[in-house]
Amino acid sequence: MNRRRFGPLIAAVFLATAFIWARMAQVQVVEHRLWAREAANLLRSSTTLPYHRGRILDRRGRVLVEDRETYSVELVYRTFRREHPLGQVTHGRSALAMSAASLQNTAGRLVDHALEFVSLTPADLEEFRRGGSVTLEPSGVVIPAEDPVRARRAERAAEVGFYLRKLLGLSQREWTRLRKQAEQATVEGSWLSLAAEFRGRDPLAFQAEFVEDLEGAMVRLGRLARLAPSDAGEGGEGEAQALGRLLEGMQRIREGTEAAIARALFTEAAGFAPGRVETSTLEEHFDLDWIAESLRWSDARLELWVAGLRTDWERNWRTYFVPGAAIRARFDGGGEVAGERLASRLAELYRAPVGARGARDGGDAGWRGIERLIVFDELPTLFDLPASSLAAVAAPVLPFQSPELRVSVDADPWALLGAMAGEPDERSARFLAEEDPARPWNPPLDPLEAALRLRRVAEGAPPESSGEADDRYKLPLWLTGGWERLFQDRLAERLALASVAAADGPTLPFAPERLERARDQAAYIIRDLGSRPVVVSERPSFEIVLMLTRYPEHFQGFGVRDTTRRVAVAVEAGGRAVAEHLVGRVRESSLAEVVGQLPSRRELFDLRHKTLRSEEDRRVMSELVAQLFRNDELHGTGGVEGLFDADLRGENGYLEREGLEERGGSGAAGFFKPPRDGSDVVMTVDLDLQAAAQRAISHPVLPATERERDEVWFANPVGAIVLITPDGAVLAAASSPAVPGARVPAGRDGQGAFAHERTLRRFTFQPIGSVFKPFVAAYALDRLGLDPKAEQACDVREGRDWASWGHVRCHARWGHGPLDLHEALVRSCNAYFSWLGSTYPDGDALLEAAEAFGFHRPTGVRAVGGRTGVVEDASMPAFAAGRSLGPADLQRGANGLAVVEGTPMQVARATAALATGRLCEVRLVESVAGVPLEVVERPVDLSSGALEAVREAMIDVVVRGTAAGRGLGVAHLGFHLAAKTGSADYAQMNDVMAASLNGTQRPGMRKHAWLAGWFPADDPVAVVVVYLHDVGFTSSHTAVHVASQFLRSDEVGALVVEARR
Repeated sequence: MNRRRFGPLIAAVFLATAFIWARMAQVQVVEHRLWAREAANLLRSSTTLPYHRGRILDRRGRVLVEDRETYSVELVYRTFRREHPLGQVTHGRSALAMSAASLQNTAGRLVDHALEFVSLTPADLEEFRRGGSVTLEPSGVVIPAEDPVRARRAERAAEVGFYLRKLLGLSQREWTRLRKQAEQATVEGSWLSLAAEFRGRDPLAFQAEFVEDLEGAMVRLGRLARLAPSDAGEGGEGEAQALGRLLEGMQRIREGTEAAIARALFTEAAGFAPGRVETSTLEEHFDLDWIAESLRWSDARLELWVAGLRTDWERNWRTYFVPGAAIRARFDGGGEVAGERLASRLAELYRAPVGARGARDGGDAGWRGIERLIVFDELPTLFDLPASSLAAVAAPVLPFQSPELRVSVDADPWALLGAMAGEPDERSARFLAEEDPARPWNPPLDPLEAALRLRRVAEGAPPESSGEADDRYKLPLWLTGGWERLFQDRLAERLALASVAAADGPTLPFAPERLERARDQAAYIIRDLGSRPVVVSERPSFEIVLMLTRYPEHFQGFGVRDTTRRVAVAVEAGGRAVAEHLVGRVRESSLAEVVGQLPSRRELFDLRHKTLRSEEDRRVMSELVAQLFRNDELHGTGGVEGLFDADLRGENGYLEREGLEERGGSGAAGFFKPPRDGSDVVMTVDLDLQAAAQRAISHPVLPATERERDEVWFANPVGAIVLITPDGAVLAAASSPAVPGARVPAGRDGQGAFAHERTLRRFTFQPIGSVFKPFVAAYALDRLGLDPKAEQACDVREGRDWASWGHVRCHARWGHGPLDLHEALVRSCNAYFSWLGSTYPDGDALLEAAEAFGFHRPTGVRAVGGRTGVVEDASMPAFAAGRSLGPADLQRGANGLAVVEGTPMQVARATAALATGRLCEVRLVESVAGVPLEVVERPVDLSSGALEAVREAMIDVVVRGTAAGRGLGVAHLGFHLAAKTGSADYAQMNDVMAASLNGTQRPGMRKHAWLAGWFPADDPVAVVVVYLHDVGFTSSHTAVHVASQFLRSDEVGALVVEARR
């Protein structure tokens, strides 16, 4: 009897035991490596250790920029709403009313709202849970009765209870005990009074303390708000305004978090992002009320969310998805040719992802193997409709699904890609055409043109017109824009047909199992997205950091995070970095850089998850960690930051902890590779001289004694100052304006609105004028047999009303009379140099003269370091075009007009060559990692006698020539200056500009004004160049004053004194 009763049970136990032993054997033997790897991965934690980018210093070792350990303030909104009284009351009331109360509205009456909330009784909360109506006292606001299941009253009641507990300061155990006491009590009381009784406190005293805590919380938020930076300036914002600004920002974070939660809920239910569907289609055919109910949104808030979805998605499509696919096509290898590869990567954007319905289709077949499309693949099971309403799509939706194209195996891949093109929708086409009005883009007119242009982009060929300049970026967008239009049209058609079977018209309800899946994940999604910190201040004051770290219990949700930031240490009075164009800027890793390293990233991922690693594995990991860019890693984009980016960058480190070994005390060490910081770069720039140059060009002073006055230019300066050593070290290079967006005076060319780097660049026609004459003279003396004593007449010729020679008028209307070379340079006689230009046999000779001093050639600033970071306009367009120069061109060119252009840095280099007889390569950097850079120079291939003759004349220019009596003499400067002034016609004078000029002259042309020279004249310490853009008078009335202001500065005086020691 007993055996029959217990036999089956005993057999079952034996079978179960046998199964367990068999499974244990399988795990320990057969699946050992799998489970060992999983265990190791669970207990293995790793982190990348960032390096510090190298410092950039001036020539005296003063730091210009460096990486600094700083702080940022973050807000974790989930913590704020759960732990801070304002968040608790706001969200508790939202749960009651099933509508989202704002932080601002709650803050305005926090005490009233909080007392009303804690005045609820246990009976009220139970009635609410059951679906009954509840009246809030003392306001009399009624929460109406609702269907408890549809309105999710049980869930909301639990949420209300949670916020009541938090607001009353009770632990979970205390709350449980209080609820039990409330259930057993015969006398009804509010939660506030019950909590007071539970604590053994007088109810009135407990309430007073409760109110005091609420008021204190708002006072502390107000204090935080007042310390936070604002646009109002010091004393420009009151306490209420500061708090309102803070709450507005927090409300935006809350709304952004909720919008992200809504997107995640939709994606969980649908299998694709909501922005993947056109707004009108989403509004018409998708039932989204369940999302609004989940987040307690009003209809208006739901509509606002829907309206922004497509805009956000299209922005990501244009800036990330499509460019990323095009970049992957460039980097990917494999058997596909370039055209096929681009088609496949772009088509991948439409492939259905891995999901419940199985693996991705097509394998490695590229675009030819894509059958299932995103969104369309989900339609058969997405909605609560009869199974036949949205059957799987059979007909091709997009061009790359065409059977005719797919069988064209031997066709030109670029022609195939062009044949796939469709017409983009109106909005996409408008974006492509109008994104940058200054660079209009012309879309292809037909598939053949599209194929040709796509091929040119892939081969790196230059665009054939300015309308094709952005083809690398815009052609993939144009191609996918046509696909996207077809995709959305077909989707709208499918849903319109399906809506015929819907019970409630065109709006289609999600399938119940889809909603259940999303609601099952809702708690995790809300917790995950709500727990992500959002930076609210990148540069908090010390007071804020101290307050948040010392009293974290008073600022729940706010936290301080250590961070590394590239900081400009040397700044001017307005907070702008000193020499920012020369120092350059940094950026985070680009999409191309990250995508280009994907194979290495995958390799590192596999090594990180490998159970047992060899020494070779560790070596490879070390190399990969050092090579791979972090997403937030900084790269130089301009100036020295870009030019020496490879030196300034270091190598990331890596730390991995083996948790299991640590717990077991086995002493096995984790993997550790320390970071290597980048190398310091010492620039040639002198911080003091740079500041003096910037001050002079940004705030020039026009002397009261000057009769020819262009006061508009001096109030709105545009130009540059360069100071270099005779061997090419740049001591200062300042440009004006330094800040963009300045008001442009009427009659000027508009350059004053742009904060360009102007010492190495030309942004307009930029002839250098008479500062070119010394170089023309030196070449003629050495190569053309010019007799320096021979005189040439500068006078008014018969039938003329102005002194001239050939095609060039002299600046002296009645001429200079007979004069030799020395006097022609001293008085800057245009007629003499027009004659001298006519002695040049051809344009090649003039170009040879220019190139002897470094014109039409790079200055050398890019000769060391990388090849990016510094942009230079080196060539002269007239010579680069290769056209022959006629007599008029030679005459003007010898005067530095029309065909001769240059940058201030080129003029400085040429002047240094004239002063020393050696042509140097200009350099911005003195040393890298403590190793000095080589000084590169070569002799000027002209006789020393020719150079000396020109030098003597340039000394006389200051003593008795065009620069005499202009504050440049030894009495003003304390040293002798050798210099040449220059003025070059830039554009025709207009009436507005002419009316702004005050003086005895009536110029017919707008000019660029120059001064170039060196000091001291007999033993050069430095070479100076001053360039003024678009002025009304010649350099003798403009540039000389800016040069005098700069050279009279204490900083320049100190340079000369130091050199004399």
